Amino acid sequence: LYGELVDFFSAEPAPERVVVQFGQMDARGSIGFGPRIKAGEARKITEATIDGKRRILYVAPTPDGGFCWMWSTVGGSCGRTAVAPRPDPIAASWLSSPGGGPARLMGQILNPAVTRVQLEYENGERSEIPFVWVSKPIDAGFFIFEVPAEHLQGGKRGKTLLGLDEDGRVVG
Repeated sequence: LYGELVDFFSAEPAPERVVVQFGQMDARGSIGFGPRIKAGEARKITEATIDGKRRILYVAPTPDGGFCWMWSTVGGSCGRTAVAPRPDPIAASWLSSPGGGPARLMGQILNPAVTRVQLEYENGERSEIPFVWVSKPIDAGFFIFEVPAEHLQGGKRGKTLLGLDEDGRVVG
């Protein structure tokens, strides 16, 4: 995924079951419980293996210039919408490990200056997190990352998610 650029309009349309899921989210948005979503325009963006299973990233635009996304069977969110504006350059959620640190991260990148994403651990080590950038109308990056087992214990757990520019400066 690292450095991958996907043209939204050239991407494969999402399967009907995913369009239906985005449509259900849109229905909630129509009554004020979330963003409106152009479910019929949903696209399959990329795949990743997490927890030994194939996960597929689907993205759909919203009428207000935002987007919603989901990793199959894992979760997702919406970004840059009138309902859920995200000024942060990087937004992430995580699944906690029994040791207290993140075991899996997933999220979105809204700042095009971010060319690398890293997870910094308590012991100062870092892991590169691969991501895919999706062209307009989405104009955002997406990632999912399984934290290595050796970084699930005290003193080595994930501490800070960093967005770096092409010169290695932290921009988020």
